[in-house]
Amino acid sequence: MRHLIVVGICLLLAGCGLAARQEREQQQAAAAAAMQQGFESCKVQFPEGTKNMVEKNKCNATAALAIRPFTTYPDLFRQVLGDPSRHC
Repeated sequence: MRHLIVVGICLLLAGCGLAARQEREQQQAAAAAAMQQGFESCKVQFPEGTKNMVEKNKCNATAALAIRPFTTYPDLFRQVLGDPSRHC
């Protein structure tokens, strides 16, 4: 009887973990879609051959921040991109 209870609890916990993982994957997909939409917006604002690269890079960095919470090292991700809020 104890074994059945232990197996039941394990299955319940595994189900909760799978549900949380699926939710996290959906959040990641939404963030990736938001980032891609931001990149497309930047391409419209700053078409190919634009001379204003600083503003274009700020736009792209801001768009990329959508996936920051899902990166392994979010602080390094922001450091590599540069902090768009600190730009002149």
